[in-house]
Amino acid sequence: MRAPGRLLDAFRATLEGISGISQPRTPQPPEPGETPPGQTAAPPANRLPARWATRLVLCCVVPAALAVTGWLHFLNAPRDVVVSGTVEAREIPLAAKAGGRIARVLVREGDIVSAGQALLELDLSELEARRNQLASQLKKAEARLQELRNGPRQEEIVQAEALAGERYFEWKMLEKGSRPEEIGMAAAEQKKAESELEELEGGYRKEEIDQARALVDQCRARLEWAKRDFDRYRSLAADGAVSGRDADDAETKLSEAKSAFEAAEDNYKKLLSGPRPEAIKAARAALRRSRENLAMVLRGKRLEEVEMARHRYLQAQAALALLKKGTRPEEVAQAAADVSAASAAVAEVEALLKDRFLVSPAEAEVTTMDLHPGQVIAPNKPIAKLIRLDDVWTRIYIPEKELARVKVGDTVRVKVDAYPAREFRGKVVQIPSAAEFTPRNVQTPEERANQVFAVKVEIDNGERLLRGGMNAEVRLPGRPCLEKASGGNHG
Repeated sequence: MRAPGRLLDAFRATLEGISGISQPRTPQPPEPGETPPGQTAAPPANRLPARWATRLVLCCVVPAALAVTGWLHFLNAPRDVVVSGTVEAREIPLAAKAGGRIARVLVREGDIVSAGQALLELDLSELEARRNQLASQLKKAEARLQELRNGPRQEEIVQAEALAGERYFEWKMLEKGSRPEEIGMAAAEQKKAESELEELEGGYRKEEIDQARALVDQCRARLEWAKRDFDRYRSLAADGAVSGRDADDAETKLSEAKSAFEAAEDNYKKLLSGPRPEAIKAARAALRRSRENLAMVLRGKRLEEVEMARHRYLQAQAALALLKKGTRPEEVAQAAADVSAASAAVAEVEALLKDRFLVSPAEAEVTTMDLHPGQVIAPNKPIAKLIRLDDVWTRIYIPEKELARVKVGDTVRVKVDAYPAREFRGKVVQIPSAAEFTPRNVQTPEERANQVFAVKVEIDNGERLLRGGMNAEVRLPGRPCLEKASGGNHG
């Protein structure tokens, strides 16, 4: 800067004009009419004395110099820039992964919650029942997989061998045809069935009825005798004439006699009523089967029966071969896949059950919680909202010509209308890479037409005093005016 030097030169010239005092200079050759060096010229009559000139300089020039110096210092002092913005806070919408009925609401709007604190509890009894069902399916799949890995048991192989041998014997017997003893047995069975049906259709004989009636009379007499003995022994036992054991034996004989009489009476009534229709029907069906069996035995072997028996034997032999080979790898792999699918289904339900409680992910303030017990909520739908008071910021819009004032990491001062006597510490955390037009909430149309940079300033809200929506003033560090002007001229 050359302005202070020029002013000093002007002061020096004024001083010389008033007092005639000047700084020593290099001797110059005298001009025509001047007094040569070494000769004393006569002092002018209008010059002031030196001491008065000095005082005049001190009284007039020095205050002026001080005033000019102060003005230059004022012009060169840094100037802060104040930019307005709005305080914003981090919002956290919350949703329940598993929908259901609300069991309890544990907080209210306006509460300050900590990280991990439960906000509400859900009633997930239906999911618990589903988890138990899937757990049972998982155990069944695991048991099936273990069975396939173990392979067939030795008992199963022995049983399959016996079945194959039986099927082979049947096949060979049909190939040989019916033997004479088989024909005789079939004829005897038919004759027996005919006799039983004839006896039932003809009814019971008179001799059988008379015998049954005589048995009833005999059993009745024995019952009456046993009853008299029991009454006598009971009276004697009461008087102490006989032991209680004799009375118990008499009671046992009475019970036996009574059961025998009832059985004889039922048999007598059955003989009197004759055979039952269902017994006759069963005897006729038995006779029909016996006749068909005898006819088949007499007819001999049929080719289709022999072929069917051979196929049954081949099936039994194939089943035995499969058992001896053991389980196929494909079956084991399929069973293992079933186990994995069942295990994944159980894990999915258990993960949903872990969300029985809706918890806060961070320390925050509850702003929206309009819920009540019994209300049913949908899964993955926002039902509450939190505000993180430890994560607040403001966004200010800086013109391009003022962008050089800030850089990421700079510390700035922030004031809000709610606390006019306090300053909050802020930090520049983001400067966009591209400019934009000023938002519409800026006051004047001229400013809205300018290109600006939206700078994000993070605010220290350790005391939790700031809230979203507060008006904020951000004070940016300034630059000297002369330096700014000099920089503009250089540009």
